[in-house]
Amino acid sequence: MVRLQQTAEDAMAMGDLQGAALNIGKAALMASFLAKRQAQSQSLRHKYRGLAKLFRAQEQVYRALALFQQSGEHIPASASVCQTLSLGAQHAQTSQKVFSQLRRSDPSLSTQAAEWMTTIEELRQDFQCS
Repeated sequence: MVRLQQTAEDAMAMGDLQGAALNIGKAALMASFLAKRQAQSQSLRHKYRGLAKLFRAQEQVYRALALFQQSGEHIPASASVCQTLSLGAQHAQTSQKVFSQLRRSDPSLSTQAAEWMTTIEELRQDFQCS
């Protein structure tokens, strides 16, 4: 998962928004798979479930940015861009809820989810999504 996250960040740095979305989507799939395999450890299962939702939020943000770029970067953004950001916000909120249960074990995950919520809200404002 860490390798896929790094690959997604590298793709973002190079301006490859679709590649970033694809790689973080793969990380979400891997986290979801690991959550299902953790039958004995409930805390690990919740952690991977939260990571899967956080990665899905990131994937939706990257997809929204790609859609915005493909549409000519006109403000206000199209409905599809705004809907994709809303979907990302839903995933980020779910990850926050899951991570709040794990706060004692890894508070950085909850902070990371909150930072993505802030990023999504800033993008929604910048793109003039209602």
